[in-house]
Amino acid sequence: EPETTDLAPLVDGVLADLAPQAAERGSVVVRAGHSGPVSAVVDPAQIRVAVHALVRNAMEATGHGGRIEVELGADDAYAEIRVADNGPGIAEDDRRHIFEPFFSARQAGRGLGMGLSKCWRIVTAHGGRIEVDHRPGGGAVFVVRLPRRGGEQ
Repeated sequence: EPETTDLAPLVDGVLADLAPQAAERGSVVVRAGHSGPVSAVVDPAQIRVAVHALVRNAMEATGHGGRIEVELGADDAYAEIRVADNGPGIAEDDRRHIFEPFFSARQAGRGLGMGLSKCWRIVTAHGGRIEVDHRPGGGAVFVVRLPRRGGEQ
């Protein structure tokens, strides 16, 4: 059910929901970028699921005492949500596959995967894109770009 949605309170709500888990892990989750309205035409429930999965994955990747930065930005056509962490990063060979269903870069027995195929499906169903890169000095950066108006690519 796409509707014009302010992503700032949506992202802030996800971070508030995950704050107890971050505290248990001794992780620091920092919100950066726009604090004011950043609108996009999205299904807010689905985008909440995708952002939740990205931040949770970042917490798992960084382990105890990690740092995760969630940044919100926009240009005329797209709203952008960046989730960056200071974990070990994602190997270049794995980056090609992380959005595939059932792919896992984890050791056997440590879960079914990163849940990123679900994020990819949600974002692309909204006409958006999700990309992954590494941070200089270590860590991963996931960037979600969502059309600000319906029907744009």
